[in-house]
Amino acid sequence: MRFAALVTVWLALLPLPSIAQNLDGNSLLEACEAPEQDARLAFCTGYILGIVEGVKWGSVVSVMTSGAELETAELNGLSDVLLGYCTPAEAELRQH
Repeated sequence: MRFAALVTVWLALLPLPSIAQNLDGNSLLEACEAPEQDARLAFCTGYILGIVEGVKWGSVVSVMTSGAELETAELNGLSDVLLGYCTPAEAELRQH
């Protein structure tokens, strides 16, 4: 019984190959130039917002793992400085 439990845990932790889909610049441009009612435009918006937020999140995590104890506003400001962003505080996600 213990062996079966260990095998189950091992299989659950076994890394599975990830499948990534490459997106080239021409495909992204085509999606971003799609008509408003086209789902590709929503994909374009989500893709770009994902990149912006992902890079920003990565910089915040790097600062936090250094041991710095900062408030959210301070972290966002530091992240903007590190990444060279100059997003106004009142900007919404769709305005990046």
